[in-house]
Amino acid sequence: MPAKEPKVHTSIEDAFDTVLQYMNVTSRQCKRYFNCRMKEERSSQDDHHCNRFHQPEYNLVPRGHPLQRMEDVQVEVAPGSYAVSAGRYGAPRQHTHIVRLEPGQTVDLGFSV
Repeated sequence: MPAKEPKVHTSIEDAFDTVLQYMNVTSRQCKRYFNCRMKEERSSQDDHHCNRFHQPEYNLVPRGHPLQRMEDVQVEVAPGSYAVSAGRYGAPRQHTHIVRLEPGQTVDLGFSV
């Protein structure tokens, strides 16, 4: 019988931190595996993989936090009343619009966050 995961609530930050930790361990193990192989044992795909994912300059590419950029979102929903909220990542409050949609109606919302 497989072990059951405890039903403990966590934040999205904790979830992404855990995923990042596993990706880091996986990447290190992969790099160690390829570094232990002789050059003659590697294929061109192996070399391409190592050059792409295990070179320092690949890992130093600056990337912004994915939750701290502006984006457009399009959502299709059934007619009804909705509260739509948006805000900056980590901000103490969000901005909310209340919308009532009739069949076939389209609404554009803009948020200043």
